Amino acid sequence: LAALSDLNASIASSTLQQSHVAEEINQNINRVAGLAGTSTAAAQQASNASESLAQLARNLTGLLSQFKV
Repeated sequence: LAALSDLNASIASSTLQQSHVAEEINQNINRVAGLAGTSTAAAQQASNASESLAQLARNLTGLLSQFKV
């Protein structure tokens, strides 16, 4: 009977530890998802800035083409 009680206590302890680990994994997944969202937003901003620079370069090329050396 004591062995069965010890086994039950061990199972309860293991279950609690697994619950804590599962919660930690869940928190880490949420952090990764948040970082992925931040990275996506930063990539979109970089893409927009690149397109703006390309447009400025085209405008500058057009302006410079008006000059003759």
